Amino acid sequence: MEIETKFNLDSDWDGIYGYLKNGNWAEAEEFCETHMRHAYHSESFLTAVKCVRFWKNACDEVTEIRGKYQQAQKLIDFWGSFSGHFSSQFPLFERGIRLIRQKIFSDALFFLLQARHEDPACAPEDSFFLLIGRCYKFLGDFTKSLDILKKAYMTDKHNSEILAELADCCSLQGDGMKGKVFFSEAFYYNPQKINLNFIETIYIKRLADLLTNEYNIKKEELPEWIPVYATAFKIFNIRRELLSNELRDLKQRIRLLEDEEPEGLVLPRLIYAYCRLIFHLHAAPHSEGNHYEIGILLNKIKALDGAVYDELIK
Repeated sequence: MEIETKFNLDSDWDGIYGYLKNGNWAEAEEFCETHMRHAYHSESFLTAVKCVRFWKNACDEVTEIRGKYQQAQKLIDFWGSFSGHFSSQFPLFERGIRLIRQKIFSDALFFLLQARHEDPACAPEDSFFLLIGRCYKFLGDFTKSLDILKKAYMTDKHNSEILAELADCCSLQGDGMKGKVFFSEAFYYNPQKINLNFIETIYIKRLADLLTNEYNIKKEELPEWIPVYATAFKIFNIRRELLSNELRDLKQRIRLLEDEEPEGLVLPRLIYAYCRLIFHLHAAPHSEGNHYEIGILLNKIKALDGAVYDELIK
């Protein structure tokens, strides 16, 4: 504790924050190496070392890439990897993480805008808009992010990655209802396209941690189970009547899933499809006449997963 007090990152280490703000990764690494002998017992210091080394190597790799769009894409991908590996340690180096994030997404945004100006055809419009919107989101400009993401949405309304970004941005801006609607759609269409390392909405992050640590759900299966438990725990609690084409597609999906063995990814997908149909039946006109069909669907869920059923009927 004496070492951590003596070498406090916020008071004695202003130098490293200046390096991080400007993206001077080599100088930041040299700073860490200079202090290693005195501060190696500090968890904050060790986290700083890991972060600096990660981004020095990452940015060295990015500089070798040709094409501004590809550089931006790689930087953003590196943030996803970084968040996936170190997010639990972020509170130990909070100020440093904030400065790193600002630098990485500012650079990525600059590259994207430059690429769009120089060669608009170097990537599809929806990819451009998605990445630009993601950058503005991480830079804290939610209004501009939403404006850009809506353009991406108009190019592909069933793209789960775009829907998840829209949902995340709406939630961060304070529109929780719209965020839940977009999240429920994103996790329905293609949950495997959703990279949870880019999602900042607190209830999604906490639910992911709960399912990982207490329900022992594998990381690769998390996007499939999150909507199931978000529905069971009344997080996704907005019921809406589906359009006729949506209802037709949902029933077709259910038939196809019911023809498969209820295991692996099929299990959560089928349960969530049942939940989606139940919500439609609750929201439909004259919904009191749908109790029998809702009961059948709940019994099907009970046969597949009793724990989810118990939560749903609470």
